[in-house]
Amino acid sequence: FYGDEILIDGGGDSLSNSSFGDTLKFSKNLTLDLINFPITRKLKNLETIDMRGTSSILKLNVNNLQSLSSSSNKLYVRGDGNSSVMLMGSPFLSTGSQIVGGINFSCYSPSARRATLCVESGVAVVP
Repeated sequence: FYGDEILIDGGGDSLSNSSFGDTLKFSKNLTLDLINFPITRKLKNLETIDMRGTSSILKLNVNNLQSLSSSSNKLYVRGDGNSSVMLMGSPFLSTGSQIVGGINFSCYSPSARRATLCVESGVAVVP
């Protein structure tokens, strides 16, 4: 990383501190495969991935979820009806919903793991 910026797919994607903690914001459509993309080993202390305004796909598994935010073990995914999250590997169980900052999230946790994924309502979640 250089400062607060991270280049993911040709430009404009950034890493910043927002009201949801450290946030990776997508500026264009892309698929971010946290399972197979080598840069993900360098993504640390990230609390939010923001895909709003794009038609993007996020692929992740239990290990990715736990390694992104070592302090909170919680990841928020913001997005809209054009974005989706693919949960790979171990099953993720629904743990209900949360309202954070007036935004409704559906939350999931992998069985027997202490990590939580909260996905903004409207984002498709594919088990």
